[in-house]
Amino acid sequence: MDRLYIPRKHGGTGLVSIQESVYMEEQCLCRYIHVSEEELLAATRRENILNDWNGEDNRQLKHRLMQEHREKWMTKLLHGQFVTNSPVTDRVRVKLIYFIVSLLKNRIDDKCH
Repeated sequence: MDRLYIPRKHGGTGLVSIQESVYMEEQCLCRYIHVSEEELLAATRRENILNDWNGEDNRQLKHRLMQEHREKWMTKLLHGQFVTNSPVTDRVRVKLIYFIVSLLKNRIDDKCH
């Protein structure tokens, strides 16, 4: 499930979680209220209607959420596919490469004879 929300360039599918999207918008609103000098927004800040802003900007927040999903996904070694930093994967990858090379070699030899 976590792989769904990881960006494609990191091996995921790149979907955006609705829950995370709402949380990010809430954090943006909290940051706006926290930074604003407007009287009504200052009153809103004093009443603590929204949760406190945690100090992260959008880039930091997106990166942190992506890292959390990635860490959860990495703990599931065989969840959908082999994880690239697993020592088992390297051995399997080497065996798979040797198998494919030998298979291709046999097919080429069969066509040449």
